[in-house]
Amino acid sequence: MSTWGQVAHGVMLETLIECRKAGKSPEETAKAIDAAYPFGAREHHPYKAWLKVRASFFAQHGLPRKGGHRTQKERLDDLVARMGAQRGWA
Repeated sequence: MSTWGQVAHGVMLETLIECRKAGKSPEETAKAIDAAYPFGAREHHPYKAWLKVRASFFAQHGLPRKGGHRTQKERLDDLVARMGAQRGWA
């Protein structure tokens, strides 16, 4: 993990612990983590590192992800299932 990623993970973990102590819901915790972004402008390498860590962190801790964001495996599984259904394999 890059230094940016290590900092991102640390910020997310601290925020998660604070939110759990305060009894916040997973949705409130996700918003708090997003609000704790530490790198200034959301652009370039620091933001990409944040997003990469965020995806795995949210999945690991059962936090809701925005929109239809899915892992690469989830997208691939969905594609295979749709292709199979079109060809009558299901």
